[in-house]
Amino acid sequence: MKRFRFVSLIMFAVAVALVGMMTSCEGVLGISDDDYFVAGTSRQNAAEIELDDGYSVSLRNTGDENWFRITTDNDGIWDRVEVDVNNVDGIMATLRVEDSDGVRVRSGHAPNVGARLVRTYNTRGGTYYIRVTDYHESRTGTYTLRVRNLDINKTPGEPNDTRETAYDLGTLPVASFDGTIVHMSYDYYGDGYGGDFDWYRFETRSAEDATMSFTGVENTLRIGTELYSESFDFLGREAYFDLGQSVNIGITDIPAAGTVYYLKVYGSRQSSTHTAPSYGDYTLAISQPE
Repeated sequence: MKRFRFVSLIMFAVAVALVGMMTSCEGVLGISDDDYFVAGTSRQNAAEIELDDGYSVSLRNTGDENWFRITTDNDGIWDRVEVDVNNVDGIMATLRVEDSDGVRVRSGHAPNVGARLVRTYNTRGGTYYIRVTDYHESRTGTYTLRVRNLDINKTPGEPNDTRETAYDLGTLPVASFDGTIVHMSYDYYGDGYGGDFDWYRFETRSAEDATMSFTGVENTLRIGTELYSESFDFLGREAYFDLGQSVNIGITDIPAAGTVYYLKVYGSRQSSTHTAPSYGDYTLAISQPE
């Protein structure tokens, strides 16, 4: 599928004495003479593209760089974007994705000439720049570029990354529902997590102990939880489980029916000495007897 963008130009004739009539035509943006989409040659003149559309592109000369600009509007909700370089002919595709500040967020290269290259990055929305080149910058060829939002975030009530935006689960018990931690980061020196937190608010129906049950945990996720009171007093943390481990976490010493709690769910590290957090899908239910 080729996507073409045209800029209409006015062709005009200029009569010049003793020279005759001349016709002038400037180029056409988005389409070349051989029907390939025209990419930018630098970040500054990157060609704007749209999600889900396929663009047939040519690397015409050795050393060429193809630049594209893509904008996603996720309304502040974390999700994953896929950049797919396929139908590759003649080159070993190399890819770099930068954010609006020029910071690299994803990169890679195909294993061999003609191979497909797919990379993903996580975002809450914004403008990103994509550069495609040949790995050795010594080949020419063609490829198709397609960028799409994978819509993987299953968490209800997004965005709910803060206590103030916590999704209200109502009064216990809470029937099982699906959630997703799309992206987590960890600052070892600052001793803090960042990324896609899932915050929930709920009220107890009695003073009996309650149980939070996490099942269907994806094998890339270690469940991490923090529990807070209505006045945001820290009540406890449970973390460092195994990847993919289903867990039951108890809530005890509940003072009365109608007690409000805030729950933060995140992708935990393996231990306090590791820096790599985790991410993935889970299913949560919260039970409590009357």
